[in-house]
Amino acid sequence: MGIKNSEENIMNIVNEENAKKRSLKTIIVVLSLVGIVLFAGLFGMYNFMKNYMSTAKTFKYNWGIIIPNDFKEEYYTDTGASFGGDGERYTIYSGTKFTMDFNTENNEDLEDTIKSMYEQLNIPKDKQIDFSHEYQWKKINDRDDKRDVLYIIYDQELNKYYFYELFL
Repeated sequence: MGIKNSEENIMNIVNEENAKKRSLKTIIVVLSLVGIVLFAGLFGMYNFMKNYMSTAKTFKYNWGIIIPNDFKEEYYTDTGASFGGDGERYTIYSGTKFTMDFNTENNEDLEDTIKSMYEQLNIPKDKQIDFSHEYQWKKINDRDDKRDVLYIIYDQELNKYYFYELFL
């Protein structure tokens, strides 16, 4: 009887170990699947944000401006949203000229406003507008909140568009 009990005890121990291994394998498989699903979800959200919530889409939704498909975004920065509003955003595009009524005379107030924005957003010197070039500009106030402003400056020499959005 002692040998039979020993064999049963050994078999029970082996069965318990096998059950633990199966449980561990099940946990690993489940956690792997959860990780894959989370990764796929985050990747999907990233693609959505990249493709559908681009700065060009933001201009369409916020300002009713359609950025042409051949425009290339060269630079973007923002202050991030704050308690008071969406902050400030600065975007540079290059591309062919799009139809818009621009002011053609230089505007010192505009230049001062843009230069002060450079300091607040820490815009690198090579991403700043060279106001010694000929430029055209437009100021647009938001339809719903007149404090929100979009400045568009077109540098004719570089064929670049500089967009400065200010949300209060």
